[in-house]
Amino acid sequence: MPSENTSIKMRLTQIGSCETENNLPSISVERIEKTNLKINYSVFVEINRPMSQVSVRVTLRYLYGTTNLFKGRLTCTFDIENLSAFIELDEDKEEFNIKSDFLPTLIALSFSTTRGYFARELVGTALEAYPFPMVSSKSLMERVKYQVI
Repeated sequence: MPSENTSIKMRLTQIGSCETENNLPSISVERIEKTNLKINYSVFVEINRPMSQVSVRVTLRYLYGTTNLFKGRLTCTFDIENLSAFIELDEDKEEFNIKSDFLPTLIALSFSTTRGYFARELVGTALEAYPFPMVSSKSLMERVKYQVI
């Protein structure tokens, strides 16, 4: 098992699996009031040990009151050299431990990429003036769900 100081070789290999649900054209919102605009986000991380890949799926959502204005989902996939060496899995407890702190970096990169991608998608819409806010790494990590394969 590598130590926590072991250098990790990783690279972004794919940005894709884009899904959108855009109700902006069908909703007549002359002027969006900031107080009624809500945002939501979630992060799902799939750790695929046999393929030595980590996929991070970020979902961003804009709500106006209870109306879903826009929902976008994007997945970033990273190749991690020798990923299995960094993962300790206790299948009885359904827990895992990672011997390096690279996941927060991958999650933050994926979140920023998703923000930028959907900011471009919202140009020319009522939401253009309301880019999805930056979120701290701590807040992101509190919303992450994991699956280890």
